[in-house]
Amino acid sequence: MWWTARVQIHDQVTAKGIMNDISPSLKFVLLSLWLLVAAGVRAEVDRVNQPAKDAELARKILQDERMDTVERMGYALLKTGFNAGSHYQEVWIRDLNTFIIPMLDVVPPQSVREALLIFFHFQGEGGNVVDGYVPRDKGAARYQFRFSATQPDFKAHKNTVETDQESSLVLAVCRYIAKTKDATILDETVQGIPVRKRLEMALEYLLKHRFSRKHGLIWGATTADWGDVQPEHDWGVELDASSHRAIDIYDNALFLLAINNYVNTACAGDRVRQEKWEQCAEALRKSVREHLWDKAATKFVPHLYLDGSPFPAGFDERNIFYHGGTTVAIEAGLLTQSEIRSSYRKMRENVEHAGAATIGLTLYPPYPEGFFKNKSMSPYSYQNGGDWTWFGARLVTQLARNGYAEESYRELTTMLDRVIKHQGFFEWWTPGNQPRGAGKFKGSAGSLLDAIHELRHWAKSISMTTVSAAKAGSGGENNIRELIAKLPAGSSHHLDLAYVAGTKPGLKPDSVQTLDLFVPPGKGPFPLIFWIHGGGWHSGGKENSGINLALKFLPKGFALASINYRLTADAPFPAQIEDCNAALIYLRQHAVEYRLDPGRVGALGHSAGAHLAALMAVTGDSRRFSPDPGASVRVQAAVCWATPADLDRERGDWPKTSMMYNGTNAPLWAFFPDKSYYGSFARTASPASYVHPGVPPMIIVHGAQDKLVPPGQAVAFAEALKKTGVPVTLRVDPEHGHDVMNARSTDEAIEFFDGVLKPGQP
Repeated sequence: MWWTARVQIHDQVTAKGIMNDISPSLKFVLLSLWLLVAAGVRAEVDRVNQPAKDAELARKILQDERMDTVERMGYALLKTGFNAGSHYQEVWIRDLNTFIIPMLDVVPPQSVREALLIFFHFQGEGGNVVDGYVPRDKGAARYQFRFSATQPDFKAHKNTVETDQESSLVLAVCRYIAKTKDATILDETVQGIPVRKRLEMALEYLLKHRFSRKHGLIWGATTADWGDVQPEHDWGVELDASSHRAIDIYDNALFLLAINNYVNTACAGDRVRQEKWEQCAEALRKSVREHLWDKAATKFVPHLYLDGSPFPAGFDERNIFYHGGTTVAIEAGLLTQSEIRSSYRKMRENVEHAGAATIGLTLYPPYPEGFFKNKSMSPYSYQNGGDWTWFGARLVTQLARNGYAEESYRELTTMLDRVIKHQGFFEWWTPGNQPRGAGKFKGSAGSLLDAIHELRHWAKSISMTTVSAAKAGSGGENNIRELIAKLPAGSSHHLDLAYVAGTKPGLKPDSVQTLDLFVPPGKGPFPLIFWIHGGGWHSGGKENSGINLALKFLPKGFALASINYRLTADAPFPAQIEDCNAALIYLRQHAVEYRLDPGRVGALGHSAGAHLAALMAVTGDSRRFSPDPGASVRVQAAVCWATPADLDRERGDWPKTSMMYNGTNAPLWAFFPDKSYYGSFARTASPASYVHPGVPPMIIVHGAQDKLVPPGQAVAFAEALKKTGVPVTLRVDPEHGHDVMNARSTDEAIEFFDGVLKPGQP
């Protein structure tokens, strides 16, 4: 011990002497190098310690009794009805949309369905949607009420200052379907028109009546962020000659979310309608980035005015940061990871400057006194700088989804504490953390429940990883330990990451799906190979094939994820491709945490896995099979071995003796809904149905002697891709059958991914 101390003292003295003998400029260089090395050491220490930190954070989250308390309180409130909360008799669609998912945990789905259908009875000309409805004998407010012969017990009104009712109703119906799996609501007829058509009418209304062709964006009246109060009136929820039309991020981000959900829920099997709205969504996305995103300030501009601003000349509104609209933009996938990080940092700074209690701060700085005739809109009041859990909790959810679990939990706990202290879900709060407005506001409860569930999902996935890693370290199964020991020194592995929450692997409805992730040594970020196992969609697993491929890919500088997905014993198609996309979304949301490059992903699969890899490649742009329409599921390249590219009996050239004609093949036929075969459905499930010019580069390998999948499938699929200009390489192996997953194919895939995902790199 004394010897160590002596050496340290000697080193310090020697270093001091050397520093005294060198020039100031060299001192600066040496000091700079030392700081860089120290920073690198700290970063490496942080990386090594991150799994332990995550495990401790997960433990805290899962043991936090405040979440249990608030969850019980929230569910109790949501059981009381569909109105917005205490003091409010109305059922408002912008509110119902934000608490419909947790409400379906405690309210019969049929009741929720009926509440949604009432909105369609009041849908106006051109497809416009009312803001809300109320019992006919209630509602004394100064609204211009609508009445419906088919809903005589209610009256409704439309707040024409807002431009979010249409998007909110579309989202609410799609979220109802996603939660209940009850798509029959789309075929429900209201006044002779199916709900499916009425949803499209709602979207078209915005394009026809609230759309600026100059900007390619929708408009509404001037409001504060997501609010419904315009400056020109003391109350004013109706557009009139004094209103100033403006474009903002909240309305357009919500519209984009609605379109994406509509495409993936209501357009199934209708390729023409799907392509129409996909093109609309892409155009909207580009217009948002072009006109609303201030790249230099890394924030959204508050308003683009179509006919002048209502505020005094000289007032620079561009300094105001809109928290709510930015949150919805994150959910809609409009910001990159670095932009999300920057936006959150600015929001946190704004909270500190405002002296607010939580991240629910509406906007900062607030509009000055007198800018709104409505007296409730004074600075730091109501929608002008009030603190709203309704939106703050939504940001917490997005932080958790995008890899900021620690920040998400920290922001959530301040909201939980005040709910418990004041025994209520208040509408909004002052900077001094005093409650205001409705004491039982369901938007606050629903958003908090969503945030709690998202964080618990993350914590459960981390806990499962910790347990699985411990098993692997003590021997594990399938020789995982021995294989992991062969990975490059310094690489990391994360086993059984839960990307879909649940408690019972492979059992519906409470199912958990997992993936194994292997990451090379170094800082990254690394391109990701997304491996999908085969097995006829009814068998197989991620374990051995994944680690064996990782042994090939990691030394070449690629991370590799090997995923499990629901097999046909659990669910028919499209569960399998939905799981693949959910896993990819999870990895992109945690890209920073795992040192992955979310913009460089290559899909790789064999047999049924190749079918899913190909399907990811051809449908990624459309997000058709995405569980989160706001998140990107596009891959940048794909390699497919022995691919069932076309499941249609006739079009796919399947022999009469093949599996497609084998009615006794129960595992295969379970791939199809109701265990029956439909030609149109088979085409929906076929990669060959979605060939278009935007498909990423591909390699297709097929065995000439394949007796399970006709080799002609590969030829036809490759030719179709080539005709549309997709860079594709086809190799038909004369020596092999279905067993084309071999050393040559793997080396070929590595070389291909090297060229596509790492251009210009050695």
